[in-house]
Amino acid sequence: SSGRPVCDECKPGFSGPTCNMCSDGLFKSAGACVPCDCNGNADPRSMPQICHPETGHCHRCINHTAGAHCEICARGYTGDARYRNCTLR
Repeated sequence: SSGRPVCDECKPGFSGPTCNMCSDGLFKSAGACVPCDCNGNADPRSMPQICHPETGHCHRCINHTAGAHCEICARGYTGDARYRNCTLR
């Protein structure tokens, strides 16, 4: 009705009126929508969009982790964030 085209069927992983956005839980990488990689340390309260749809940077890290992909232990903690075992020094 607005005169603008609207998609009625998007490729898997894409969404939006013109299928140019990634679905929740995915981000754009080399023209494709790929799953967010937060190493299992994304705050579930940030669901369904746990990472930025263009950069893939995680919105909120938990388990005493930090970094763009919640891949390192936060300041003052030691361990391996990928195995969710960051403990206070």
